[in-house]
Amino acid sequence: MQLPQSGSSENEYFFYSINLNLINDRRRSPYQLAIHNIQTIVRRLYLEIYRNIKVNPINTIFNGCFFVVLGYFLFKLLLNHYKIIANPFQNELREGAILLTTKALLSGINPYDLDNQPQYTNVYGIFYHLVVYPFVKLFGLNFQIHRLVSATFIIATCIGLFKLLSQIFKISWLLCFSASIILYSQLIYLVNPLARPDGLGLFIFLIGLYIPWRYQFSRLSLIFSIGLGLLGLLTKPYFFFVIPYVFLYLFIFKSKLKGIRYGILSLFSLIATVTIVNMFFETYFNNTFFAHLNAPIGNDYLNDPYFSIIQFRRYIKHNLGISIICLLIPAIWIISKIFAFFKINKLVDFISKGKIYSKFFDIRKKFTNIGINLFSLNDPLIKASKTKEFKDDDIDKIPVDNSINFVIFCLVISLFIFFARMGHHHGNWLIYIHQLISPFLLIVVFKAIDNQWRSPISLSQILPIESNAVKNFIQDISQLLYHSVFAGLIILNLLTLTADDFMYKFEYGTEKWLSLNNLVAKHQNIFNSPAITSVLIEQNKPVYDSGLSEYFSDGVKSRKVFGIPFSMDQKNKEHFQKFNENIKEKVRDHQFDLIVLTPHYSPFISEDFLKQYYRLTQNMSAPMLFTLQDYDLEIWEPKS
Repeated sequence: MQLPQSGSSENEYFFYSINLNLINDRRRSPYQLAIHNIQTIVRRLYLEIYRNIKVNPINTIFNGCFFVVLGYFLFKLLLNHYKIIANPFQNELREGAILLTTKALLSGINPYDLDNQPQYTNVYGIFYHLVVYPFVKLFGLNFQIHRLVSATFIIATCIGLFKLLSQIFKISWLLCFSASIILYSQLIYLVNPLARPDGLGLFIFLIGLYIPWRYQFSRLSLIFSIGLGLLGLLTKPYFFFVIPYVFLYLFIFKSKLKGIRYGILSLFSLIATVTIVNMFFETYFNNTFFAHLNAPIGNDYLNDPYFSIIQFRRYIKHNLGISIICLLIPAIWIISKIFAFFKINKLVDFISKGKIYSKFFDIRKKFTNIGINLFSLNDPLIKASKTKEFKDDDIDKIPVDNSINFVIFCLVISLFIFFARMGHHHGNWLIYIHQLISPFLLIVVFKAIDNQWRSPISLSQILPIESNAVKNFIQDISQLLYHSVFAGLIILNLLTLTADDFMYKFEYGTEKWLSLNNLVAKHQNIFNSPAITSVLIEQNKPVYDSGLSEYFSDGVKSRKVFGIPFSMDQKNKEHFQKFNENIKEKVRDHQFDLIVLTPHYSPFISEDFLKQYYRLTQNMSAPMLFTLQDYDLEIWEPKS
């Protein structure tokens, strides 16, 4: 194979170097073929490094050092992620509820049948469990399999970001690597990497936006986006946002008619999906839609507008390097425009001739005029048209619709959704920012960084130097300066992301969990705290409160959808009341041989009522240290 020529871009070579000959044309054994491919990679990398050092030794050594530092952070994050996956115990109060739904599918139980509520209530969706199902069938029901599936889609999302930045936006591969590591560190924060549908849902969400954008919003790509939006709905409801994002972009920036057609097709597809799902899963939308819709009503914990500001402040603190870059890039842009409008080394002439004011403000107007078009269906709502004040050759150099526009649009919509509603939820600390905002923000920021990374402002523009050799030397120094600044800020960002207040050092709390296992093993019918749901599942004992069970009652309240009132679900309400009465009756009759509660947190049994029939015998704890949760547990036994 011929190596790329010296003029090839670093991206081109990077992807070429991994394009190996995997066809076993010499009948090598698998081991020999693997060794051959490794040797090929090493040989090509060696030749490329040697060539780069010979051409630009300072820049090559700098890039090599930067790559090593990034590799260190990636290793640290992978190790942390491995510890999360390998933890055999429950790592969040409601994580056990996910196992319960998967167990229901394995046992042939419909988790959304009314008879199985509220024990099997699941407010997320069914698709994640369908994806996990074949692996659990093969390897057994445990947290590790669920977390490994989540990890697969988290890593796939980060790899997808790398390929998007490198292949579509043609960004330097070191910057692509940096952005992917930053996103990875955010997606393994707190509950994201646990046994939850977040990783799968985010992957579906981003792919659902990428496909229509990549294929210019063609008819087939839009159909795919509708299908992925519906899968997002069945994974975790807000990943349905794929469809509103695409609809709004079509309507506002492409064609109102195309947007309306897309919206109508999406609406009919949604109605069909809801109808079919409701036929098989009786309480599905009670759990996954109405429970979310009603939960914030009158609940300051779930509806605190100021909490979105608190989260965003912490996000800025955790991403200090990116925050500084967001301020630095506009400053550099302004300086570069100043250099474009007049030469600094002629500034004295401008001042002496009294022309500095007129020269500085003799700036060309924008290349586009923005107008609102309300009546023509074939045109977008907001239309950008080229002005006639410029030469034709100038206009052709600047495309009216830049490929980054859709990403910026998604970022703006995500910010609006977060501050308007989703960021008010205390129970999702930074999760919505990492999922809905960070992917788009990182693309925009690293695209801006790359512009300066490849073509920084030359110091020779400032200094009146005639010698080409000196100019080239100064250009190399200015490039190294820019690389150092941005690389330093990226490293600062990774340091703040992996600081002790963000990347927690944790142990599994094995001894405490073994004590809980032994306690549960000695009893048969236990009314449980959600903190021991996984222990009950492991020992094949009934679960009464999975952690999500309490939200079933929110789904039966009277509610409004887009201003349309829906009456209270009387059937589900009566069923929930019967469940509560049944629990109280079992308490009165001492049918529970053990009750394990989280102090001051039991939606089904009040402590005053419990004291009449049971006595507190001991206190234990369920450590979930990765999510900073260490739940105290009260152990109650029947009074004699």
